[in-house]
Amino acid sequence: SNMPDGVDFDPEHREALMRAANLLAAAGHEIVPLPTGSLTILLETAGVAVARILSANLARILAGLTPPLERDEVEPLTASAAELGRSWTAMQMIEAEIAIARTALAMSQLFQSVDAILLPMLSGIPPHVGAIPTDHGDLAAHRRRTGQMSPYGGLANVAGIPALSVPFERDQLGLPISVQIFAANGQDGTLLRLGKVLTDARPFLHPMPVAGLD
Repeated sequence: SNMPDGVDFDPEHREALMRAANLLAAAGHEIVPLPTGSLTILLETAGVAVARILSANLARILAGLTPPLERDEVEPLTASAAELGRSWTAMQMIEAEIAIARTALAMSQLFQSVDAILLPMLSGIPPHVGAIPTDHGDLAAHRRRTGQMSPYGGLANVAGIPALSVPFERDQLGLPISVQIFAANGQDGTLLRLGKVLTDARPFLHPMPVAGLD
C-alpha cells in the first residue's frame, strides 16, 4: 500500500492493513509494496475530473427542474457546485473525460505486474454525523474532508475496476476496520477469493442483527 500526500492514517487502520497483507502472504500470496506515491497523482487527476463532471451534471439536473429552484432552496454546497458546473467549457469537459480514461489506463497497467491491490478503506475512525457539513459553499474544503476520510474510496469507480471492502478487525470503539481490494477489470472472482481468505481467517460478527445475514 502507499498513502496519498497529506492524509494521516490512524495507526489502528495502518496496522490492520499490514495484518491483512500478512494473512494473505501466509495463504501463499506474494505481497509487494507499491512504489511510494504511485497512486497519488491518479487520485488527484481522477478527483478533479469527477468533480468537474458531477458539478456539470448537477447544473444540468437543476436547470431541468420545473418550476426552477431558487438559490436559497438548495444547500449552499449544492448551489456552489451547480454554479461551478455551469462555468465549464466544452474543452474542459473533454479534458475531464480524457483524464478519466487515462486513470483507467494507468490502473490497467498496474495490474500487468500485480493481481490485486490491498488498501485501507478509511483513514481512521468514521466521523460523526455532521462532521462533513454541507451548509457552506467551499467545494475545495468539502473535497479535502471527504478525501481525508476515504482517500481511495472513489478510485475504483473512476477507473471502472472491481473493488471489494472487507470488514477485517474492530477498532478501540468496536467499530469495523475495513480493508479494500482492487482487481483488474473482469477479475471479480479474484476479489471474492481474496476476500474469502480474509473473512475465513477473521470472521466478522456484526454486533447488531443485519437484515439478510445470519
